[in-house]
Amino acid sequence: MGKAKRPTRASRSEKRERRSFSAEFKLEAVQLMRSRRAKGVSLEQIGRELDVRPNQLYRWSRQEEQRAGARPSDVFPGNGNLPSAEEEIRRLKRELEVTRAERDFLGKRRCSSRRSRGERSDKYACIARHRGEFQVRLMCRVLDVSESGFYASEVRQRRAPSIRSTTDQRLTLHVRTFHKKSDRRYGAPRIHRDLRDAGIRCGRKRVARIMRTNGLRAKRARRFCVTTESDHAHPIAPNTLDREFDINAIGQVNRVWAADIMYIQTREGWLYLAMVMDLASRRIVSWATSTLLERSLATSALAMALKQRMVGKDSCNVPGQASLLHHSDRGSPIRE
Repeated sequence: MGKAKRPTRASRSEKRERRSFSAEFKLEAVQLMRSRRAKGVSLEQIGRELDVRPNQLYRWSRQEEQRAGARPSDVFPGNGNLPSAEEEIRRLKRELEVTRAERDFLGKRRCSSRRSRGERSDKYACIARHRGEFQVRLMCRVLDVSESGFYASEVRQRRAPSIRSTTDQRLTLHVRTFHKKSDRRYGAPRIHRDLRDAGIRCGRKRVARIMRTNGLRAKRARRFCVTTESDHAHPIAPNTLDREFDINAIGQVNRVWAADIMYIQTREGWLYLAMVMDLASRRIVSWATSTLLERSLATSALAMALKQRMVGKDSCNVPGQASLLHHSDRGSPIRE
């Protein structure tokens, strides 16, 4: 034969019917409890005689003390003696009080501690600051932490710091010092080497943990991006301008134009900007953008400049008129 299945707590609570007591019964039970307690009878024995839990008797006694001299219906309101409409009003009032308390706590938390929405330790600190104003249970529910975790953190704070935590605090100061000396470029391996050279014994993984806990990271140098390709087999145009960028030497506008391409990094990728500038007026004559580094990018900017300044193909070969010089570097789109 198999063993009988033990009833669970949920099944036992389902079978147990909720009992209701009238106000007169509660008042008589309190008076009987006091008289029997005066004779030395325990509260558990009185509860067994009345078939009432001892904590219920104690709670009724406290309610009667707070409202001594009042009618039984005023001392013990509710619990099945009030009409359903009044019971609903009382329930809604309790919910409204809880909602108002949560709203007030959220407002105080927003003003006093904006960091308490992330780390668990910051949430515990926020609860400790407002402990005298709100219930701990309410604040833990709003911040989504457990009450046991909050009380355990208070116990840990009251304890004396361990040897490990004390040495970690001293080591953190040395790690911060070496990290700052390196202009924030050193990671855990190099900082561990500097600590070892300074005579401070510790493990590399311990240094990595301390840096990770304190948000210390190595600053990486950006890779150099080559934008001008000079090593190629294409024909090279002569350097007619020869770095003569003086405005007085150029004389007038539409004599020397300088072109270049700029690389712009955006969230959607690289954007390429081609510009043409008149060296005499230092004004950007035209520009063009593209997501691809192609020949059409440079030709579009040049075509726009010719249209803006109304420079035709034959205007540069008119006798007695200075020719127009288009100067650029040897980048691949402009070279092609």
